[in-house]
Amino acid sequence: MRSGEGRTPASGVPKLIATTQVVGDFSGTSKTWLWAWANDSIDKKLAVGAQRVCRYGRVHGMERLTKGQLADDSEEWLCLAAITALQLHAKGAYRMPDEKGGALYLVCTDIRWVPGVAFSGRKAGPTVA
Repeated sequence: MRSGEGRTPASGVPKLIATTQVVGDFSGTSKTWLWAWANDSIDKKLAVGAQRVCRYGRVHGMERLTKGQLADDSEEWLCLAAITALQLHAKGAYRMPDEKGGALYLVCTDIRWVPGVAFSGRKAGPTVA
């Protein structure tokens, strides 16, 4: 991931563009979490949000936010993505699972319609069940 922008295809035609930041990833093999700011394979521009969370953790004494690699299988990784989303005022978080039981965690800082593509789905709004 280099651009920080993803497009979501519906019927092969992208309808949405999401600007993203990488939070971190969980390795299903080693059972470890690696923050994006500690991962050399993540473009530093895409780890700015995770770095902001690290600074917040240092100020408030929250070790889980400041330690680059966390070794356990507690499944708290979505909570770390949620903390990042809160700090960045993001629109949401996304978990991209891999075939080895791990996942890359992202937050969407902006979501917009692809210009010129008509929306043919339901109207947005609350759903009552």
